[in-house]
Amino acid sequence: MNVLDKRMSLVFSASILLNGSATKEFPITKGVRQRDPLSPFLFIIAMEGLNVAMRSACDHSLFHGAEMSNRGPTISQLFYADDTMFIGGDEKKILFWLDDWLKNGTLAVKFPSLYVLDKRKPCLLGDRWVNGAFSWAWKQKPNNSQELLELKSILDVTRMVVRSNGPDTWRSRLTVDGFFRICDLRALIDSKLIILINKPTVCLHLVPIKCVSFVWRACMGRIPTAVAISRRGINMSSISCQMCFSGVDTADHILLDCPIAFDSLR
Repeated sequence: MNVLDKRMSLVFSASILLNGSATKEFPITKGVRQRDPLSPFLFIIAMEGLNVAMRSACDHSLFHGAEMSNRGPTISQLFYADDTMFIGGDEKKILFWLDDWLKNGTLAVKFPSLYVLDKRKPCLLGDRWVNGAFSWAWKQKPNNSQELLELKSILDVTRMVVRSNGPDTWRSRLTVDGFFRICDLRALIDSKLIILINKPTVCLHLVPIKCVSFVWRACMGRIPTAVAISRRGINMSSISCQMCFSGVDTADHILLDCPIAFDSLR
């Protein structure tokens, strides 16, 4: 039992290589079911979501990739099979006026009159946050109608910002608590692709993997029936069932409706 516990702890823990050095191991709490034919597709969907999130972080200056030499592209992440690499350049922190940290345009563009009045235009976002609120440093107080209108708008926008004392975290939109779980992603896919029934879908470990794969391919219309082959541009003399000659040779017919196939499986 001790050997099993040790093996389980090794399997469900991992570390990250940071600049070539491994970080402290941490437990893995999310994953995909082994031997499930849907698992590779779930993994690809999750990794694509991570890729889109990283691109969005780079677009909004929340993460800075490494710029290649000779005016080459900026690389922030690399994905290959189940390997992931994040590449960050040596960049400064977020600028209050000049970085798009609110994800709807820079404050310098949205509030140009206030930007002109500010005495610390290149200040960092963290320097503006004092005692739980944003501080201001005007050359002179806003007094005309445009400046007062922009002041009211920027106060309304920044009042909604809440600064966390903890580290930055990823939140999932699939769940209310924000934690990402494979079962929730599987439930979302089932709701879009599978006819709703009273019983949830389950993975049967006792069924051989070849049988599970065959049923999955049959449900997707991927077994080589006459209709499926003809759809791929191959000329078929007939698409009728060659056993009963009473129906079209589809996956539903040969597995459910064909009387000869039904008698042989009974």
